[in-house]
Amino acid sequence: MNYWLKSKLIILSKLLRYIKYRKGHQSGFCSVCGKQSFFLLDCDNKKESLRCIRCNAWMRLRYLSEQILKEYSTDGSKSLRELVNEKHFNSLNIYEAQAEGSLNTILRNCPNYVCSEYFEDVQPGESYKNKRCEDLQHLSFPDGTIDLIIHTSVMEHVRKPLLAFKEQYRVLKPSGILLFEIPMTDLNKKELREKSIMRLDTSTGEDKFVLEPVYHGDPLRKKGALVYTDWGLDIVGILEKIGFNVSLESHPIKSSSSMSHIVIIKCVK
Repeated sequence: MNYWLKSKLIILSKLLRYIKYRKGHQSGFCSVCGKQSFFLLDCDNKKESLRCIRCNAWMRLRYLSEQILKEYSTDGSKSLRELVNEKHFNSLNIYEAQAEGSLNTILRNCPNYVCSEYFEDVQPGESYKNKRCEDLQHLSFPDGTIDLIIHTSVMEHVRKPLLAFKEQYRVLKPSGILLFEIPMTDLNKKELREKSIMRLDTSTGEDKFVLEPVYHGDPLRKKGALVYTDWGLDIVGILEKIGFNVSLESHPIKSSSSMSHIVIIKCVK
C-alpha cells in the first residue's frame, strides 16, 4: 500500500470514529492552549479522547495542565500557554518524561525544560532520533537539580517502579514537585482500585507474567507499551515511604466512559 493511500485511509478512519461518537463531543475552554475550543470524542474512553481541535490535548492532559496552573500560577494565568510567560515558572528546571504531545509543544518555551523518551540499548542522557533518552530507573540528572517533574500514564509501564520513584525523588530539589497522572480504574468499573497489582514478576533477571499481557498504545512501539503495574490507592503509602509528602486528587468523569476517573498525584520532596 502506497503512502498516499495509507494516509487517506487513516484520515477516513478518524472521521468515521468522530461520526460514530458525535453525540459525545464537547465544547469549552482548553487549559493547555488557552482557547475556546471543541473537544472531539473518538472512543469509549473519554480520558484518552475528547481532543482539543486547536492543540490536540486530550482530557487527561488538560487535567494535568489545570493542576500545574493551580500549583504555579502567581499572575492569574488560565492556561499553560500563559503560564510559560510567568517569570517564576519560566525560570524553573522542568523535566517531562515524554517528548511528544501538547504539553511538550508549549513547555518547550521554557529555557530550562528537558523532555525525554525511553529507548532500549540507549544510554540515559544520550540522543536517539533527535530525542533525549532517559530511563526513569536510572536518570542521568545530578542530585537535587530539578524543580518540577511531570508525566502522564507512564508509571504503569516502568519495570521497577519503586526504583523509578526513588530516582525522581533523588533528582528533585528540596521542595521540588513530582506531578503525574496515572490510570487507577479498571475498564467499565466506577470504583478506584484499592490495591496495586503487579502484572509481572520482575524479581529475577527474567520477567515472568503473573497476569495476561496488556499493552497500551504507544507511538514509538508498534506492539504498544507493556503494562507492568495496575496502580491502586496504596500508591500514596508507597510514595510516602520514599520521603514524599503526597496528595491525590481523583476526578470522576461525569458522563459515561470506560475509564471512570482521572487521578492526579502531587509529591513534594
